[in-house]
Amino acid sequence: MMCPKGEKVLSIRGQKNVYEVVGNNKKQQITVLVNVSADGIVAPTMVVFAGKRLPKGIAQTMPEDWAMAKSDKGWITGETFFEYVLNVFYPWLVEKNIKLPVILFLDGHVSHLTYHLSVFCESKGIHIIAFYPNATHIQQPLDVAMFGPLKQEWAKEVHKWRMQTQEPLNKMQFSPMLNTVIKTRLTEATIKSGFATCGLYPWNPQAIDYSKCLTTSCDPEPSNPDPDNIPLPTSVELNNNQLGHNYLEIIINKQTLQQFKEELNNDVWTGPTEAKDLFEVWRTSYLLSSGTTVEEDQCVMIDNLTPETFDYIPTLNKQILEPNVETIVESVDLSNTPSCSTAFPKDPTSEEKRRNKLAEKISPHTGGKGVPSPFKKNLLWPKTPEKRNKVNRRLRMPSVVTSKKFQEFEEKKLKEKQIQEQLKAERKRKREDKKNDCKAKRVTKKRGIAEDEDEDWQCAVCLCRYNSEVIRGIVRQWVECDGCKKQFHV
Repeated sequence: MMCPKGEKVLSIRGQKNVYEVVGNNKKQQITVLVNVSADGIVAPTMVVFAGKRLPKGIAQTMPEDWAMAKSDKGWITGETFFEYVLNVFYPWLVEKNIKLPVILFLDGHVSHLTYHLSVFCESKGIHIIAFYPNATHIQQPLDVAMFGPLKQEWAKEVHKWRMQTQEPLNKMQFSPMLNTVIKTRLTEATIKSGFATCGLYPWNPQAIDYSKCLTTSCDPEPSNPDPDNIPLPTSVELNNNQLGHNYLEIIINKQTLQQFKEELNNDVWTGPTEAKDLFEVWRTSYLLSSGTTVEEDQCVMIDNLTPETFDYIPTLNKQILEPNVETIVESVDLSNTPSCSTAFPKDPTSEEKRRNKLAEKISPHTGGKGVPSPFKKNLLWPKTPEKRNKVNRRLRMPSVVTSKKFQEFEEKKLKEKQIQEQLKAERKRKREDKKNDCKAKRVTKKRGIAEDEDEDWQCAVCLCRYNSEVIRGIVRQWVECDGCKKQFHV
């Protein structure tokens, strides 16, 4: 968005390499969420900036009804989209007196799959409907009729800005320019045409251009394949299977491995019950490594086998195929292990426990297993870290807020800062006055001058004062009459 690429450039004839001088913000990304309705109205737009805090002064450059958001990398997250619907979209529906319930069409992005969003939308009458995967180019009105012209107009505006100012585009000029482009391109007629082309409103499934769908022709597999015509595994597949089987035999101790070889031709496992699953895995691996055809119902599937799993195995990768590994293999005893998938289990973290408990509440009849993994990952909401033994007086703003509210927040914050500065200056002035008073008292005390006016005697005869004589260095004796309480020189 910040630095769109141009289509044509001017250079000297015969020049092989053409360079373009750009600013240091070429890799900077700003995410924009555009929301439109079927009656041609543009809902509040959201701009997502990267960072922990919103840029200072950015609210004054944005329209009042636009939403501002922040995220670590500048992408829309589940928390960001939830707060957009909660703090911006739903209040906008109420403000515009739009009758509920309404339908909110979304794509299948992971940020739209949060459990909190589903609960809130269900309670407020907002029905979320997701487009089919990989079909937004024929189903989403913004992709079909609006984003193409919008991006072209944006590239022209940025090019015009560069030619006029000779400066790169920054965050302060981004929102005003984007607002101009949206008002120019996202007209009421264009929005309505996009919804009609996608068959959403008016509802018409036949309006979709199905020729844009990618189709591949393939011959249907026969329901009952001929056993004689089953293709044999290639040499590469046999080599990979042999390597995997060799590794499996390395991590099984010798006694258990010998028992497996003796039970290879038996139809029923007669050994310990806890080693039955491991025997089935070893038997399937042996048949695959020897090139024997294995029926589908005889295969044992091992899920979640990732490279990280091998970190728990006390052998080195370079020693897998080496013959002299007896000392390492003897220290590994998996005879009592029920299966390979549970040989080295990991203790579930606190987040996994909370996620599993919430999945059990959603799907109690399956014990939480009925919740797909993409949805299960978005069940939990990130917790705000708690700071103990420390008072945090800072006001926390939500991650998504309208430009008007953020301006009010900044103005309030600025007034509070000015008041604090005035109080600080007043306290400083009082400290300086107190310091000057203490300094003056120390000087008078050092010179022997009376601090109180009542103690500053005055001779009733010559009208000379005691303090003036002390300052001038005149030393004379004084007396006070007990009757009239007047002072006299001796």
